[in-house]
Amino acid sequence: MQKMSSLLLYLFIFLFSSFLLNTRNQKNKYSYYLGLAILIIFAAGRYKVGTDFWNYERVFQRLSSYSFPQFLNRLLSDNEQLFMILCRYTYKIGGRVLTWGTLAALILVLIIKSSRDLFSDFSFGTAIASFLFTGFASSFNVCREYIAIAIIFYSLKYVFNNKINKFVICIILSFFFHSSSLIALSIWFFWDHRNGKVISGYKRYIIIIITLIGTLIYKELITLLGSRFSLFESYVTYYTSEIESTNRDFYVSLLTLFVCIIFSRKIFSLDDRSNYFLLLIVVSTIIGITGFSHPQFKRVGLYFSIPGHFFFSGYIPKCMKHGQEKIGSTLIIGFYIIMFTIVYYIIGQSHLIPYHFDLVSSVF
Repeated sequence: MQKMSSLLLYLFIFLFSSFLLNTRNQKNKYSYYLGLAILIIFAAGRYKVGTDFWNYERVFQRLSSYSFPQFLNRLLSDNEQLFMILCRYTYKIGGRVLTWGTLAALILVLIIKSSRDLFSDFSFGTAIASFLFTGFASSFNVCREYIAIAIIFYSLKYVFNNKINKFVICIILSFFFHSSSLIALSIWFFWDHRNGKVISGYKRYIIIIITLIGTLIYKELITLLGSRFSLFESYVTYYTSEIESTNRDFYVSLLTLFVCIIFSRKIFSLDDRSNYFLLLIVVSTIIGITGFSHPQFKRVGLYFSIPGHFFFSGYIPKCMKHGQEKIGSTLIIGFYIIMFTIVYYIIGQSHLIPYHFDLVSSVF
């Protein structure tokens, strides 16, 4: 009963918030802020929810307990300094609730702001609902990486506007939340900045071939890099040749890639950047192959897949026949609800269900 009520709570919170945040309501600022507040409070109040909940809590507590000289020494000897600074001072001021809420707010505000800057004729309600059931739910366990992903999403407008300085600044900022975001430097080269369109011809094939080769030899690459650079050590730690995985994420990626290919030509008439976002999904799907042997490395594909899936989730309903847009939105959201139910409710991955909400209790 508790698991079922938790599932229904997730469904209600995510769907209701998506409705409030929809572009149809963007003129109503109260609706927008209410939807955002509901999601932030929902994330801030989660209590002992998520596989990595305790790991993060220990990090928060340890960072806040350091004296300033100790903390400064830790900053200078470690990576992801912005994450450490944010967690230390929010935890000192408001404990876990303020820290989790601030992390969730960063992710949501950056994703929402990015989508409003990048897309115009766009079914935002569908796209944000799809993100909530996938990315936002996953961020409960990998919040550092999702903040970096949200910054990368924000940086895309600088790719299309040919502002490389601002793009690089975004990459640097994302690096200080999660070092793996350096791979996102490559998305600059997916766009033909001279002609204002996605790269084509041999250039596109070169990127796909490089991604394939990198996927095939990634074990050797991370072992080599891990032995020379400390920021890659965690990938070596996670990699063991004995690990085998069914890697269902890869099969889901193949399915969504197939759907995106079908609709990409129609969407092109609405937004000629559709092939750029399709290329992002192709690259993320190839990287996803590594999930059969490495539970962590496949996550770098999220820097490519999140913007791509967000784009297609919002535009697919717009290319349906007149009067069928709501049907398209329902099918897309329904697909992600089914995936959420299978992954988190039936399989029980990440321990997001049952959900416990508590704004008062301390965990230590």
